[in-house]
Amino acid sequence: MKLVHSTLAPCCAIPRRGDILAQALLHPDREFSLSDLRHLTGHGLSMVHKEVNLLVDGGILLDRRAGRTRQVSANPDHPLIGPLTTMVEATYGALPVIAEALEQSDWRRGRIRLRILGRSTLGRVRPATARH
Repeated sequence: MKLVHSTLAPCCAIPRRGDILAQALLHPDREFSLSDLRHLTGHGLSMVHKEVNLLVDGGILLDRRAGRTRQVSANPDHPLIGPLTTMVEATYGALPVIAEALEQSDWRRGRIRLRILGRSTLGRVRPATARH
């Protein structure tokens, strides 16, 4: 008897896979290089490559080549993207979005305030005016 894997199998049970999913699903309008994902998740490039391959094979992520760089993004047409995004929001929260907002701000020069007004603003967290 042949074992049949669930379509959910490529996205469950491995924390580094969840870290990659959190980046891709919480930023659905963005493409990531494997180096971007390595930097954002803190995982080694070979592990990122392995996990991305599994997520692309499962249809959860899309990939394309831009020169020598492989770009990946969430597949908006996958039937599980909505439920997966809800699951990622509930388990990873706003951490990837806040990290990106801080990275884009000039937080090293002074204090910074973030306003997070609830779950509906999760994808739109932006730095408030910095105080110097």
